[in-house]
Amino acid sequence: MSSTVHEGAASVRSGQGGQAFVALLALLAALSLAFVAVFDTGQFMVAKLRLASATDAAAYSTAVWDARSLNFSASMNRAVIANEAALAQSVSLRSWSAYMNRTLSNIGALTRWLPYLNAATEVLRRFWQGFDRGLQPSLGAAEAIFSTAIPLLAGAQQVMLQSSEIGALSIMRETLAANDPLAEITAGGQLLLMRGVAHSLERIPPGQW
Repeated sequence: MSSTVHEGAASVRSGQGGQAFVALLALLAALSLAFVAVFDTGQFMVAKLRLASATDAAAYSTAVWDARSLNFSASMNRAVIANEAALAQSVSLRSWSAYMNRTLSNIGALTRWLPYLNAATEVLRRFWQGFDRGLQPSLGAAEAIFSTAIPLLAGAQQVMLQSSEIGALSIMRETLAANDPLAEITAGGQLLLMRGVAHSLERIPPGQW
């Protein structure tokens, strides 16, 4: 009977050991699944943060390029204004010099019977006639240069505005590749980028001020 009791106790201990082993396997499986879930979540968060940083860097780089394009456009506008102002001043000066030349000739005709006044007027008329003879062609050449420079400046502005869209897309791609090689711009994103850059650059029409 004693041997029977011992055999029964051994059987119970063996059954409990098998149950503990199964429970241990279940616990290890649960811990493994939890570890994999935590690891995957961490990898996902790292990838998300990397993508967010790359996106922010790309947006900042594109905004800087956009700002530089607008600064170039503003500089071209100022250059066009300066050329237009110089052209207007040159035309006004030539017109005033021609007017003075005619006026002194008319005064000389009126004062020819007054000896001393006529002599002074004649000296002034001859001086101004020589001055005007040199001034007219000089300012005419300067006006031709100003007139040629204005469309060139407007053309440079137009080229910059048109190339800004392509440049912005290239800069965004390079920035994304440098910060996150796995990041790509979708076709819809490219369309929105081109549309946004074009809209921002349309606020300053080429050659206008």
